Amino acid sequence: MLSSYGEDPEFVANFRREAQAAAALNHPNVVQIYSFGIEQGQPYIVMELLTGGRFDAMIARGEPLDQALVVKIAVDVAEGLNAANAIGLIHGDVKPENVLLDSNGTAKVLDFGLAYFRDKDQKPEGIWGTAYYIAPEKVRSQPSDARSDIYSLGATLFHALSGQPPFEGKTPLDVIKARLTRPAPKLSEVRSDIRPELETIIARSLEAEPLRRYPNYQSL
Repeated sequence: MLSSYGEDPEFVANFRREAQAAAALNHPNVVQIYSFGIEQGQPYIVMELLTGGRFDAMIARGEPLDQALVVKIAVDVAEGLNAANAIGLIHGDVKPENVLLDSNGTAKVLDFGLAYFRDKDQKPEGIWGTAYYIAPEKVRSQPSDARSDIYSLGATLFHALSGQPPFEGKTPLDVIKARLTRPAPKLSEVRSDIRPELETIIARSLEAEPLRRYPNYQSL
């Protein structure tokens, strides 16, 4: 990374947290971290090489993706997030950019820079996440848990299946306001051939109230 980042104590702290959190996980659906550190003031991280593509690049083509492909990626991502949750780790910023594929098409989660351990009070202050995918409770600075990541995964899958995020606006603030003032649209309103079962899964994941979402990844 840029040497100037090594001069920023806050960045270094975030960087170490991301690397330590990711390195603690050894799972086929989590990008493996091999090493990290700071060399002559320059932060670096060594991770496995993935050559199967990026989920955000696939979505950026602007056309709804194949439903079976999206379900396969969704299951992979949920498995990786479940493994993290099993050791008390919440990702905190699930979005298309943080999903990569290997040469076999297996999806893997990366970037635990916004993650925190539930039992160590390491949650960053303020609103963290990406406007298109952030859960409403995080916008309100309310407690968040795995169900917040499930919401972000649901928003990511909605984008992949419809070609557009569930909420849009001219600015990130407009996107967030839309999320707080109205429910997510139905997938069938923007994609007529969506399977009803899949629409139901995405809709429940995008419930504004965490108690109405899937309680855990096994249930999802």
